[in-house]
Amino acid sequence: MFKWLSAFVFAVFLLPVQAQIALRGGFSAGPTFILMEENQQLNNGFFTSTRAGANLGLNLSMQSGEHFWSRVGVNYNRLNFSMKQNTSTEYRIDFRYGLNNLEIPLQVGVTGYLGSLKHREYLGVAYVNRLGRDFKTTLSGDSASVYAYSTPESVVKSSYLAFVAGLEVGTEFKNDAGLFFGLSMRYNPETQYSSSFNTAVFGNQLASTKGNYLMLEITYYLPRFSYWFKRDFTY
Repeated sequence: MFKWLSAFVFAVFLLPVQAQIALRGGFSAGPTFILMEENQQLNNGFFTSTRAGANLGLNLSMQSGEHFWSRVGVNYNRLNFSMKQNTSTEYRIDFRYGLNNLEIPLQVGVTGYLGSLKHREYLGVAYVNRLGRDFKTTLSGDSASVYAYSTPESVVKSSYLAFVAGLEVGTEFKNDAGLFFGLSMRYNPETQYSSSFNTAVFGNQLASTKGNYLMLEITYYLPRFSYWFKRDFTY
């Protein structure tokens, strides 16, 4: 896995040939919205729903000429979702889950202009490592007095690779810094986490997720390094 990642990074940063290079550091933040699986084992009025999480990150981007762009980052992201039961007036239950991840995304794409705004589209991969998870139960009605419940959990993998796709649109200022607004998606084909709730009243309920999510992202790019040192980095 790590050899594959090293080869990808090497290829990304060798894309420019005979082109001017602009390197920038940056900060990013935004909400995450987890995508739940459709084949969960839920019945008796139980359902799952996404809850907003958060993503915070540092990144280093490279602009090569006018049309090529790449970025590597280190992100902390939190993915939230819930499992609820709402058909019974006597028993109400709300399970809330939180997944905390460390993520290293590698992206490569193209750039262009929409009038005075700059746009970037990219594809890539992200190495995701599980930092931890948390769980909270909220009971209402008669639930607290009649439920004897258990919540076995299963983490399929502690780390995995996810596919990345996204775009961002923004502007660069006179001081050479930039502000961009983006939308990106992480996709992994295999289930990464599941949690089961079991009672004599409603039977077993199983919620699971692949860890896929959408993210709205705001990124502030610092002035390019060549701007700081008053010189250009070229091959």
